[in-house]
Amino acid sequence: MSIGEQKDIQKLAKSLAIFAKKQLGFKQEISAIVFKKDKKNAKNSLGKTASYDIKSHKITVYTEGRHTKDILRSISHEIVHHYQNCSGRFDNLNEIKEGYAQNNKLLREAEREAYEKGNMIFRDWEDEFKNSKVLSESVKKKKKLELDFTEKIEKVRNQSMNELFKNLMTKEFLKIETTPQEEED
Repeated sequence: MSIGEQKDIQKLAKSLAIFAKKQLGFKQEISAIVFKKDKKNAKNSLGKTASYDIKSHKITVYTEGRHTKDILRSISHEIVHHYQNCSGRFDNLNEIKEGYAQNNKLLREAEREAYEKGNMIFRDWEDEFKNSKVLSESVKKKKKLELDFTEKIEKVRNQSMNELFKNLMTKEFLKIETTPQEEED
């Protein structure tokens, strides 16, 4: 992943986190979202995708070899775990061990909710994000059309003024006709 791609993902992740916070209504900030490159993990077909630390409120997401949308979906899932933690659902947990989602009813429910809400939040954010870009592009196009239209009106106005000026300066337009009565005076 290039530095530019990583910066893009970071911007998108921040936008997603702000959206999810509004949707879920938690107050405590996520302390960090860490993007981790791990080639060994990436080679493992069942390697880690992301994790949430309930004590430090930190999300770690593994990025090597993954599509941006998949990374963001993992972040959304972990944000739901943050929400659950802020709601006090993990207050009485000791150490979380391998197989926790199969062996602990509370954690199994937490995982189910994180998959469901995380995916729906991601989907809603993605749709809103795309629509805001479409609207933004639409506004830019409208402003450009308005500017083009204004420029065209100015051209016509200037042409009209130039034509009028040219006509005023011609002999025929300035020709003064006198009536026979005026000639006698």
